[in-house]
Amino acid sequence: MKQLTGRRNYKRFTDYSMSKWHEDIDFVDNPDLVANNIKYAVRSALFFWDDGKMYLKADGGYSLNASLDVTNIINNGLSMDEKKLRFNNLEDFLKKNIFHGVFV
Repeated sequence: MKQLTGRRNYKRFTDYSMSKWHEDIDFVDNPDLVANNIKYAVRSALFFWDDGKMYLKADGGYSLNASLDVTNIINNGLSMDEKKLRFNNLEDFLKKNIFHGVFV
């Protein structure tokens, strides 16, 4: 999952969480909830996905280009070899059925 950092991002996640799940939790004042509670960790990753509009890149389908596009949003500082390694890891996960049932 994506790490949430910075007061501004915690504030934006607080607002997002309130609008999506109607929970009145201030993550600026309670950042440990994101680190220590799987529900909020997953939701913060969903916030990052939505906020970065990564679904627009991912909806292009499973491909190296889609993987590179998403990776460039998450961590543009990686080398091309590192970006390709991420895609290779995804392919390995798919071959091993790690995500079986997730994409159905």
